[in-house]
Amino acid sequence: MFEKIVDQAIDFACRGYAVRITGPAGSGKTTVFQGVTDELQRRRLTVHRVTALRTQTAVPFSGVLA
Repeated sequence: MFEKIVDQAIDFACRGYAVRITGPAGSGKTTVFQGVTDELQRRRLTVHRVTALRTQTAVPFSGVLA
């Protein structure tokens, strides 16, 4: 179902772009993320996951520290 989106994200990541997966609750973000990270790790590429929380908007670099 999300194969095209996963393939596009992998293509961008392999070309050196950061990939951000966003969307409302229940839209499939986790499924897309898992598909992308599985493939990138299979290719032995490093994957960094950053999760943002509304409660940490005043904390500089809080996503990096998570």
